[in-house]
Amino acid sequence: AITHLGVKESGNVVTSATLSKNFTSNDKQMQPFMLQLWRHNLGCAIGTQWLCNIVHEELSAQAFLAGLLHDFGKLILLSAIEKAKKDRTLGLPPLTNQLIYETLSKFHADQGFNLLEEMKLPQEYCSVARDHHLTYKNIDKKNVLLNLVQIANMVCKEVGIGMSIDDLETDLLETNEAKLLGLRKETSEKLKEYMKMKMRIT
Repeated sequence: AITHLGVKESGNVVTSATLSKNFTSNDKQMQPFMLQLWRHNLGCAIGTQWLCNIVHEELSAQAFLAGLLHDFGKLILLSAIEKAKKDRTLGLPPLTNQLIYETLSKFHADQGFNLLEEMKLPQEYCSVARDHHLTYKNIDKKNVLLNLVQIANMVCKEVGIGMSIDDLETDLLETNEAKLLGLRKETSEKLKEYMKMKMRIT
């Protein structure tokens, strides 16, 4: 496999296979969230890698993992919610899917940053987890890896592999993030087609 795919691509496959085992649940309500989250994270990793190879090849070694880990805070929150549901002493009322989505949306960036820092991952991955939802006004415009992940994240939503609450509300090419990267329509369309092909979206 290494001979055929190359060392970097083989590493991406191994990393994906290893991490995917964490995105599972025996809870019938939580399992669809886990599957949706894994599919989104993998799509973002694939998109970030492709985009990086086109516009910033020097960051290629970090691109896949940055995309794969950007929403890891949601995994932590889903695991915590599942554990809380099992604890009958808490007396929790039934949790609606909408409430779960809102909890993930509000808290996942800080939780992801804290987890990756605790794991002692390089700061470039931690900052992507923390900042990938910041507005253009507030992001570090020199952080190209963050910008790449933001674009891939948006494209995921456009092709239908975002979390359900995270619909993209504007034209990708009109966003400041796309303008900062210098993303052209041709590149955007090729990225969408590539992601659809890799994620088997018809």
